[in-house]
Amino acid sequence: MINLERVNWHEDSVTRRFIAEHEAELADPSSMTPDLLAGATTYCQDITNPYAEELARRAGMLEKYLHTSGAECAKVVRRAAKGFNILLV
Repeated sequence: MINLERVNWHEDSVTRRFIAEHEAELADPSSMTPDLLAGATTYCQDITNPYAEELARRAGMLEKYLHTSGAECAKVVRRAAKGFNILLV
């Protein structure tokens, strides 16, 4: 279980509503669906977040995710999402 207060969320009303609606799922990324994981990454300030990490783990790209940063890390997460037929832009 993760502490949702420690996630680097955007500070806006849309993000707060998303968190409130999915609080239980967001606390345990390992139980989330790939589409919810991908969606959760878009509510975070950067690509370094537990939802992108779990998405990369499920796509078999965890090591690459952990050893890259910035734009390259974002590419890894987009490829991971694409493996689940999810388009992240």
